[in-house]
Amino acid sequence: MSAKILVVADDDVDMRTLLASRLRRRGYEVIEVADGVELLGYLRSTVQSWTLDDEEVRVPSAIISDVTMPGLNGFDVIEDLRRDGCHIPVILITGLETEETNDKAARWDAMVCTKPFDIFRFCSTVDEVVGASG
Repeated sequence: MSAKILVVADDDVDMRTLLASRLRRRGYEVIEVADGVELLGYLRSTVQSWTLDDEEVRVPSAIISDVTMPGLNGFDVIEDLRRDGCHIPVILITGLETEETNDKAARWDAMVCTKPFDIFRFCSTVDEVVGASG
C-alpha cells in the first residue's frame, strides 16, 4: 500500500516547507502548493470525479490549507470543493482565529488550527484526521 497523500497549501514558503517536511517524516506523501488557485487546480486535475471508484485515482487523504492566501483563500477553496461534493477532510491553519473563522469552518466541516501551534501536536492531529477518514 502506498503512502497516504496530503496536500499542503500555504503562500508562506517557510511554513509550507516546515509542514511538508514534518509530515513526510511521518510517512505521508505531501504535495505542496502555493495558494488556493493552485490547490483547486491540482485537485481538479488529479480527481476528475469525486465519486470515481478507480484505484488509479490517488485522492488525497486530507487537505491542509492556510486561510489567508492571495487569489482564492482557504474558505473559497473548501466552499468550492464541498459544492462539488468533495468531502476530503480539511484542516485550515490561521494566525487569526475568530468566532467567524470557527463558524465558517464548522459550516464546511473543516477543522481549524491556530498559529503558532506545536508542530508535534499538529502532526498528531493530522494523523487522527487521516486515520478517521480511512
